[in-house]
Amino acid sequence: MKRRLFLRTGVAASVAGLASPSLLSGITIHTPSPKRFGAFGSLIPDPPFRLQNNENPRGISPAAKQAIIDSFPAASLYGGGGGRGNWTQMIAQKHGVETSFIAAGNGSGDTLRQAPQAVGRDGMHVIAANPSYATPGSNAFQNVKVTRVPLTADFKHDIPAMRRAAAEPAPFTFVYICQPNNPSGTLVGTSELDKWIEEADEATTYFLVDEAYHHYVTDPNYKSSDRWVKTKRNVIVARTFSKIYAMAGMRLGYGLAHPDTARKLSALHGGGINVATSAAAVASMQDEAWEPESVRLNNEARDITYRGLKELGIEYIPTQANFFMHKISTELQAHNTRMREQGLMVGRAFPPMTNYSRVSFGLPDQMTYFVETLKLFRTNQWI
Repeated sequence: MKRRLFLRTGVAASVAGLASPSLLSGITIHTPSPKRFGAFGSLIPDPPFRLQNNENPRGISPAAKQAIIDSFPAASLYGGGGGRGNWTQMIAQKHGVETSFIAAGNGSGDTLRQAPQAVGRDGMHVIAANPSYATPGSNAFQNVKVTRVPLTADFKHDIPAMRRAAAEPAPFTFVYICQPNNPSGTLVGTSELDKWIEEADEATTYFLVDEAYHHYVTDPNYKSSDRWVKTKRNVIVARTFSKIYAMAGMRLGYGLAHPDTARKLSALHGGGINVATSAAAVASMQDEAWEPESVRLNNEARDITYRGLKELGIEYIPTQANFFMHKISTELQAHNTRMREQGLMVGRAFPPMTNYSRVSFGLPDQMTYFVETLKLFRTNQWI
């Protein structure tokens, strides 16, 4: 009965269009299998569409693929271009700083781990939103207090409440801001954050601003916090090549900070960046069409999704990233299981928002299929 409903709801027509060359080029990166359909002739994506990890569904740039191949001769050599190299120089130029402001990492997660350990001290107070991507802490110090401040009613960082928490007596305060926030996709107001940074004691309050999804922001009022590092030792900005450049599996990110702080971050990095990753990073940044096209496709996929959600009357949180959250009426694990049965992998739980599902934007055709799957769920009263 479920498969017949599936076919009747129009999903078959949508999935029939999924075999376009542009879509296949984005999907087959996940598996060597060319199989596109499920068993018994059902039009269910196989392999499933990966809408759970906020990846770039296009895969890496063709220029980056070629650069990886071209880097092989240097793979046997120490110092064969896999260290700080040209990618660091290019990043520094993008931010208008010297390379001494850049601390390399294996993904921006390295910076999130390094930062509290590099600048923290015993008795520090860590403040973060709830929910958010991470709550940085460090077992290198004793008596660390962690305060997770709930999001506002419109799912944004509650900066006034976070500032009140930061006013509590502590030898050191470490503030984590995810901008835009994961999982809600919302932004902290630039002026609100700037005011806090400007007024905070530079010696006792540090800010880690996680800008993993910076490239996808469309709000004209948004500004990166990177400009603060030129004058403030207490601001660290985390960036990654995992998202817009689709290098999640190659593990490259960096911390951007005043040289005094960047040196402390770099001291905690385990070693150089491998030669293939370095080459791919350079090629990705040199491919000037890659970033705007990725953003364009993300925006197109977002618009398709929003129209479908509005048609179904499903509540969602407007996003500034390459993922979004929408309301569900069933238990999250059951919802995820049903999605997986229809060839869609969606996000994990983000307590306390367990009545929402986080979904990464796939390619436009994938999000058409996603919307049609929601229509099937509505027919079965699953959403």
